[in-house]
Amino acid sequence: MINLIFLTISVVFGLSLVNDNQCENTVFYEIPDSTGSIHLFRDLNEGSNYCWQHQTIEELVLTP
Repeated sequence: MINLIFLTISVVFGLSLVNDNQCENTVFYEIPDSTGSIHLFRDLNEGSNYCWQHQTIEELVLTP
């Protein structure tokens, strides 16, 4: 009986750990610059944005 209780608690605890480690998919906007280099931004706000490709803050200016 004690083994069954321990097994049940272990399974419930293990399943809760598996579900906590799931992450959301992240969508990036791929923006080429004038040199052809690709930059990855999460938001298309003009000004200072974090480029996930180069891991730096970069200035984003949208042109038509």
